[in-house]
Amino acid sequence: MDEIRQKIEQLLLGVKETQAALQNTELAVENLRGLLDQKIDELDNKLSKHRHEFTDESSYLRLVDTVTLKVIDDATSLSTGDGQTTFVIPVELDGKRLVRVGAHVFTVSSSGTPEVQIHNATKSLDMLSTTLTIDVSEKDSSTASVSAVIDNTKNQVNEGDEIRIDVDTAGTSTAGLEVRLSFR
Repeated sequence: MDEIRQKIEQLLLGVKETQAALQNTELAVENLRGLLDQKIDELDNKLSKHRHEFTDESSYLRLVDTVTLKVIDDATSLSTGDGQTTFVIPVELDGKRLVRVGAHVFTVSSSGTPEVQIHNATKSLDMLSTTLTIDVSEKDSSTASVSAVIDNTKNQVNEGDEIRIDVDTAGTSTAGLEVRLSFR
C-alpha cells in the first residue's frame, strides 16, 4: 500500500511540475506576443512617417494594393458576357480607390479588339468610362492604342462590394484572360 501511495505522490508531483512548466510556457508566449505587437507598431509608425513621400500623383513609386484575377483559363476561349468572374472587396481595400487597371490574354485576337469593363455590382456602377482594351495581335492592355479611363466619380470601393468583370467584346480566337486592379 505504501508503494502505491508513493507512486501516486510521484505522479501528483509530476503533474504539478508539468502544470508549472505549462504556466511558464504560457507566460513566455504572452511575452513574445507583446514583443511582436510592439515591433509591428514600431514598423507601422515608421511606414506612416514616410507614407506621404509616396502619395504624390506625379511620383513614380506609389503605395498601391494590386489584385490579379484569373478570369478565364489560359486555354478557354474568351466570350462576351457580364460577370465572367466576381470578387468581393476585403476589409484591407475598404475606402480605397481604383487607380490602375490592366488585362492580359494568353492567345491573341486575330481580329476584333477584346474589351473589358470593371463593374461594381453592389453600387450598379461601371468603374471605367473607357473600357479596358487589348489590341489585335497583342497580349496585354499595356500596349493598347486606346488606354482605359477610370471614372474618378465611381472608383471608390468598400468592404463587401462585389466587383464584376464583364467582357463586352471578345475578339476572334482569343483565349484566357487575366485582369489587374490596383487600389490606393
